[in-house]
Amino acid sequence: MKLYVISDTHLQKRYSHLDLAIFAKQAQVEFFQYREKHFHYTSHFEELKKIREVLYGSKTQLIINDDVDLALNVHADGVHVGQEDLSLELLFQKKLPSHFIVGATVHNLHELKQVEKFPINYIGIGPVFGTKSKKMTIPPLGLEGLKVILSQTSIPAFAIGNIQLDNYQELISLKLEGIVLLSAFVLSEHPVLTLQQFKS
Repeated sequence: MKLYVISDTHLQKRYSHLDLAIFAKQAQVEFFQYREKHFHYTSHFEELKKIREVLYGSKTQLIINDDVDLALNVHADGVHVGQEDLSLELLFQKKLPSHFIVGATVHNLHELKQVEKFPINYIGIGPVFGTKSKKMTIPPLGLEGLKVILSQTSIPAFAIGNIQLDNYQELISLKLEGIVLLSAFVLSEHPVLTLQQFKS
């Protein structure tokens, strides 16, 4: 089980994106996704460059949410595309580095069939247990919904959606590449300790 964490400074204000990247590196999680839905070069780019420097050469790979041009500009390890973001067709028309990681969000079997047309590296399936980070009109998949999608794909899959210390054990027996944490990570009083608890 790999750990994949997402940064957020709207759900909470205690930690900056840089703080969260440092926590992820200290806990040696496999993926850190930088997600800033209101990204502005003047106010955010310098911090993102520092995040790139902090994570460079570590076990934690830097993934940028939504913006492939930004990911390429900052020399990130990859990009994650949601269903409402840049299309995968347009993304793969760009010249990408050979080891560039591309992930996509999947909520149902129809979306799975659409993303499977492209050479993506992983999918994030959810929301499994709901979400605290954004308004969703999609009901939670639950374990059974997650299992159905997993049974129809060979793409490495991460479960996402309100995964917490008190429910993640339900996912351990499934054929998942790993789990994605957002609220459990960014809202924690002790983020590094929380990540270590998940890893152990």
